[in-house]
Amino acid sequence: MDSLSILQSCSRMDWKVRVRVSRTWRHVSATGDLYGVSFIVVDDNASRMHGWIRSALINLFEHEFVEGRVIDIQNFIVRPYRNEETNTCFKADKQMLLTPVTTIFPVHQILQNFPMHVFWCIPLNLIPDHAEQESYLIDVVGIVQSVQNFNSYTDRNGNEQSFVKFVLANNE
Repeated sequence: MDSLSILQSCSRMDWKVRVRVSRTWRHVSATGDLYGVSFIVVDDNASRMHGWIRSALINLFEHEFVEGRVIDIQNFIVRPYRNEETNTCFKADKQMLLTPVTTIFPVHQILQNFPMHVFWCIPLNLIPDHAEQESYLIDVVGIVQSVQNFNSYTDRNGNEQSFVKFVLANNE
């Protein structure tokens, strides 16, 4: 098995990784069309990678990406992020792209100490160092204070949304 940390953007497609599915989310256009599924996977070395299932492959692969499940993924592409891509999941230079020849096998054995999530937490005082860039999102850790009640509103597409306001304080 390859570690996510050694994967490189190149013409090679015969990568094979064992990973835990950390997160998945669907990308839906303003008109309601599903155009892809993103996922974050984590390996047993606590390396993480963002991946993409394009719309033509969703029916083939989405059901395999159950959060918490350990899977083996074979025969995929590693591609660098393009300059125009903004708000990527986290600071990284490459992503995994599934292809029609990708294979996924669920791992049924119990694996000890296989992380579910990996975070790169930014202390609150360093947030301004990252505030001007738009290429990646950051993980922030702090103490939640002054929590207000949930508020609801209807967005421009007619979907009910909720939010809550709070203060995030240093955890020093």
